[in-house]
Amino acid sequence: MKGTELDLYTTQEPSHSLAFDLFSDTWFSNVPNYGLGTAPHFEDGRIQWLERTCGGFAGKSVLELGPMEGGHTYMLSQGGASHVLAVEANSKAFLKCLLVQNALKFNAEFMYGDFRQLLHKRDQRFDLILASGVLYHMTDPVSLLEDMAHASDSVCIWTHYYDADVARTNVNMQRHGEAEPTISEFRGRPVTTHRMNYLGAIENRKFIGGTAPHSYWITKESLMTVLDALGMTVLVGLDDQNHPAGPSILLYATRIPNFNEAVYLKQHPDVAQAVATGHFASGAEHYIRFGRAEGRVSE
Repeated sequence: MKGTELDLYTTQEPSHSLAFDLFSDTWFSNVPNYGLGTAPHFEDGRIQWLERTCGGFAGKSVLELGPMEGGHTYMLSQGGASHVLAVEANSKAFLKCLLVQNALKFNAEFMYGDFRQLLHKRDQRFDLILASGVLYHMTDPVSLLEDMAHASDSVCIWTHYYDADVARTNVNMQRHGEAEPTISEFRGRPVTTHRMNYLGAIENRKFIGGTAPHSYWITKESLMTVLDALGMTVLVGLDDQNHPAGPSILLYATRIPNFNEAVYLKQHPDVAQAVATGHFASGAEHYIRFGRAEGRVSE
């Protein structure tokens, strides 16, 4: 009998692999011990860099936006985060996260829903927010950044951004992007974004974009402008102009109350020497990565 509730049952031997097959041919991630996809999301170098840069995940409460298949959630948990709340709006991705967690047995809380609604309420605080692969799927990336900065003093971001020069030759950006910019203002500063249209991608069963048929990519300059207006110091781990989908950037942004670069370098000659030799881009980078934990004076 086909087309009845009996189609939902299986007569095969129970296994995690059988559960993963519920979403066969739609997996992106290489799940430990199971394979499934090819993307190294469960041992992602981007998250390893963020862990080193932010002083580690251990003991921190983390809000993860858009966990997709739980790879980065797994890494946060393995890094010792005290609590990971991972919010996913794509129902298929949410169920995949539960299957992965059931198989790998790691500590995290997955919730189904739109993380923008949670952040809009502004009634929760986290030690850290991870937003990997979500900002460029937003119709209003600036509002998301502002809400993130209200919920935490430290945010980790990996995102594509718009670059007019790259867009002239990048096939994906030419096909999906609009060259005409949208100019807005954030706290008295100009912000530039460009509309990107998903087109037929939303009909693909592997689609994992945003909740609308389009999104807006912010320029790198405007991204830095917004983070600066929010009082955050930014460390860049990777700025990839050659990503096939469009330029991408990996960054960690955090607030350092009353930090004075000149005073910090003067008070800590070893740091000044490390900056001079190029080991650190600035005293602020040293302070974020090591100085704060070492108890060094920053003002």
